[in-house]
Amino acid sequence: AYISTQDERTGYKGDLFTWLDVFRDYIVHTHIHENHGAEHRDEEGNPVDEHLPLQGLFPEEFYRELVNLPNLRTLNIEISSIDHEGIMRSIDYLQKLDSG
Repeated sequence: AYISTQDERTGYKGDLFTWLDVFRDYIVHTHIHENHGAEHRDEEGNPVDEHLPLQGLFPEEFYRELVNLPNLRTLNIEISSIDHEGIMRSIDYLQKLDSG
C-alpha cells in the first residue's frame, strides 16, 4: 500500500489512510512491515519493498487505525530476513502504541 502511494506509475493518488478507509470492512488478515516507499528502486526503476521491521517510518496513527479495524483477526509481521530482534522490536513498537 505504501509503495503504491509513492509510485506515480500506479495512478493512485491517495495515502495509507485512504487504503484503510476503502478496505476497512474487508481487512481480516494482513501482513505488515515497513519500507521507504518508492524512493528505493531496483536497476529497472521498480520500487523495492524492503520488508523492514516496524520502526516509525509510517505514521503512528496509521497503526492505531489498522489494529482497530472492525474485522481484523490477525497481523503477521513480515520482514525480509530471519531477524528475531527485528520481530521483537516490531512487537514492542505496536505494544507501545497500544499503551500510549
